[in-house]
Amino acid sequence: MRINVLLLTFLGAIVLVGCAEDEVTSQKNVEDHDQTTSEVQGNNEPVESEVRKLTLNTAEKEAYENFAEDLNDEHLKGLEPLSIAKLHIYASLEKNYDVHYALYTDKEAYIAWSKEEDNAIPKSHRGTKESILENVAGIQDGEFIQSDDESGYISFENDGGTSGYQMVRDNKGSWKVAFMPIQ
Repeated sequence: MRINVLLLTFLGAIVLVGCAEDEVTSQKNVEDHDQTTSEVQGNNEPVESEVRKLTLNTAEKEAYENFAEDLNDEHLKGLEPLSIAKLHIYASLEKNYDVHYALYTDKEAYIAWSKEEDNAIPKSHRGTKESILENVAGIQDGEFIQSDDESGYISFENDGGTSGYQMVRDNKGSWKVAFMPIQ
């Protein structure tokens, strides 16, 4: 009888500890989800994922907001190629496809599809936030390497090895994203 009471007490303690851990894990997941949601939707907050993240600094965020209003390239002046790439990725995460397309190069020889063709791409083919962030993981620590006067790439490391994000100097002298930028 005494062994049964001890055994029941021991099993009860294990169940309580297990439930407590589940509650902490669940609360952490709720907090993480709330944080992720608020950061993606927030105006001045970085975009984050539980696995990967992309953070815009104040100048990049301001440039993005201004550019999103009227798609005027003047808002991008002074930004480095890495910042332009981050804005391109951010637009994709925000599902702002007009801004996303406008950040592609306008150099005729590099245009792979029209704005109309871009509008026809189904949302289901544009990737999830998680897949987008996974593909560009490490880009924030990347280095821009200029290949010639009109092209270059951001070299960055991630789980898949070394990747490149292609950039093209547009007709106005600013850097823009190449179509199909990840190499």
